[in-house]
Amino acid sequence: MGGAFAYNLPQSYFPDYKCHPARYGELKTLNYKINFSFKILSAEKITYLSVPEGVKTNMNLEETEAVISGE
Repeated sequence: MGGAFAYNLPQSYFPDYKCHPARYGELKTLNYKINFSFKILSAEKITYLSVPEGVKTNMNLEETEAVISGE
């Protein structure tokens, strides 16, 4: 009964720099961090996860729930 799930996190994010107060100051760079977390629930055992380097994954003992998070 195999199946697959795919979630693509955007590779880039474009904030509205016009509204940022640092735009009008001496600060030349604007840094933004994006944190994410999501949970996969499955009726069957999760047998494979493919995630980028540095992303954290946690599975429950039954391997039917996975939490993926990162910055």
